Amino acid sequence: MKIRVAVLDMDLRYLNKIISFFNNQYSDKVEIFGFSDEEVLLKEIKNMNVDILLLPHSLAEILTHLPDKTAPVFMVEGHDVSDIGEYATVCKYQKASNIYKKLLAVYSENTEYEFVNNAGEDVCRMIAFCNVAGGVGNTTVALAYAMKLAASNRRVFYMDLQAFSKVSVFLSGDVQESLSNVLYSIKSKKKNVWLSIESSISRDVSGIDYLKETTTALDLLEMTDDEASVIMDELVKSELYDYILVDVPFALSGYPMNILKKAQKIIWVSNGTNTVNGKLLRAFQAVSILDEQKKTTLSARTRIVYNGFSSRTGKIIDEQIIKNMGGIPKFANGSERQIVEQIQDIEVLRNMVEEL
Repeated sequence: MKIRVAVLDMDLRYLNKIISFFNNQYSDKVEIFGFSDEEVLLKEIKNMNVDILLLPHSLAEILTHLPDKTAPVFMVEGHDVSDIGEYATVCKYQKASNIYKKLLAVYSENTEYEFVNNAGEDVCRMIAFCNVAGGVGNTTVALAYAMKLAASNRRVFYMDLQAFSKVSVFLSGDVQESLSNVLYSIKSKKKNVWLSIESSISRDVSGIDYLKETTTALDLLEMTDDEASVIMDELVKSELYDYILVDVPFALSGYPMNILKKAQKIIWVSNGTNTVNGKLLRAFQAVSILDEQKKTTLSARTRIVYNGFSSRTGKIIDEQIIKNMGGIPKFANGSERQIVEQIQDIEVLRNMVEEL
């Protein structure tokens, strides 16, 4: 089923441009109609079954004449304009793909029709970067790996499920929606969870797709195991990605455990110090015991990457216990983003792309 969209704008050049884009890029998802005359629009729209109407705020007086099922969205000229009263807004002068995502978000909020994501399972690889010991660069290594994959023409989605994550420090995208919007959609029992996810996905210049961190840490702390499973299942079924990388806290229960069970590989990060290695060994012991009790294979799928490693101050855990994928030297100069970009070019990242 296609989303039916009408656009009312007196600027014929803009009107033709946006219609042409949607017809070329989203003809399988959107049916779009253009109007430059409000009287003609009001006459035709009654019988058109339009889901969304894009129009200038200056024409707000026509809203009382719209069919009940038609959701109006005001086109504004600034990126920083919030919703106007109860009505959504979208900046008309931005990437048309972002306008499309805004339409998806509005549609998912207003329709009763259920979009079912029926794609097949197991069409992508899930890699879990499990944060056993804090402060060792788990996110840095995960994103360096994601960038390396994207540079190798893999379709990559990155998800940070750490409660106090700040993925926007590393990645930049121009979609305003975040993981909070997706969680709200699920909690509100909206039928169109996938539309909410799709409309909230940002794309970094490196080619990595991701969801921005929640508006507050509390949103993520209150996420239930079922809600996390819904999001991950929808991403896998979408068939949009070759790899889904998940930055997840270490736990042997709840949604972290569910993700670890589904992951093809589990990556732990250490800096090689006695303190961190000790934590990883205790965690690995617990995982091994669980494997014996529950007949799982978590320990066999676990690998270690050493980050910020120095042979003078660090030690490597016996590879007979946990398989070692290699070490990353310490990068002290540069922003978080610059360090990630430097790391992706070293040998251990090339090895990870080949093995995982």
